[in-house]
Amino acid sequence: MGIFLNSAVLIAGFFMLYFGAEMLIRGGVNIALNFHVKKLVIGLTLFAFGTSSPEFIVSFFAGLRGSYDVCVGNVVGSNISNIFLVMGIAALIRPIKIHPQVLKIDMPVLLGITALFVLFCFTGVITRYMGAVLFVFLAGYVVFQLKNRRETDVLSIPPKPGNVKIVKNFIIVLLGLTVLTAGGHFTVNSAVKIAEALGISKLLIGLTIVAIGTSLPELFASTIASAKKEGDISAGNVIGSCIFNIAFVIGIVSMFFPFSVPKEIVSFDNYYFIFGLILVSLSVYTKKRIGRKTGILLILLYVFYIVFIVNRSMG
Repeated sequence: MGIFLNSAVLIAGFFMLYFGAEMLIRGGVNIALNFHVKKLVIGLTLFAFGTSSPEFIVSFFAGLRGSYDVCVGNVVGSNISNIFLVMGIAALIRPIKIHPQVLKIDMPVLLGITALFVLFCFTGVITRYMGAVLFVFLAGYVVFQLKNRRETDVLSIPPKPGNVKIVKNFIIVLLGLTVLTAGGHFTVNSAVKIAEALGISKLLIGLTIVAIGTSLPELFASTIASAKKEGDISAGNVIGSCIFNIAFVIGIVSMFFPFSVPKEIVSFDNYYFIFGLILVSLSVYTKKRIGRKTGILLILLYVFYIVFIVNRSMG
């Protein structure tokens, strides 16, 4: 199969990941609303899981293939894409005002889980034990949301349940999972073959093409929310997705497939993600929002990052 055909399969895989995640979110949210689950809980758990599901499926299939560079590159690259590209574009469309609860709870949680992941990366290997610790961290965060967050602290856009039957929504969820799984299979297989054909590293493919592709749900959700003046949704979607990417995706995948961490991730990419978090945090804590100037800066820094890692791979 040539590069052109593999590229077409890769693009098709991205579309399947996006639409699969969309079906999973919509069906799951409608089911939750029918059972009178709080909208806040839906936003911080199901919505965040749904937008992170492409990263999980792709990383899991990469683990099955033994392509661990694609696995870890996808997660780290997706988080970098979320902070710099997704947050930047959303802020460029409309300055993002941040809810005080996000400043007090969610941003510190993201900084904490990132610090824990970076410490684990210094060992060179993400073990099953480390994955379990990350997953337990996530479980504690979700339990906290269930017990302590108020109904008014909504960070997502819950669709109206209407009179849609629960059975129909279960079918939608199953279809979403099926499409996601197929999309993940096509994405990983084609991405690996493209990397091999072009003679470039699987890590670069994971950090760039695959990472951007699996970030499409976050990109669409955040930009639409920003256009609708829902700043909390844009920020909450990005922050929640980054938390799930590290704690859920890396946590679960490493429990099945312990993997080594490429030295590039340890020496640069993790630090660049932390740099983005600090930049966003400074803007948020000083101005209580992420303005257009900060958004432009984030986008330019993402372009710099892509250029840098491409040159790094070629050197």
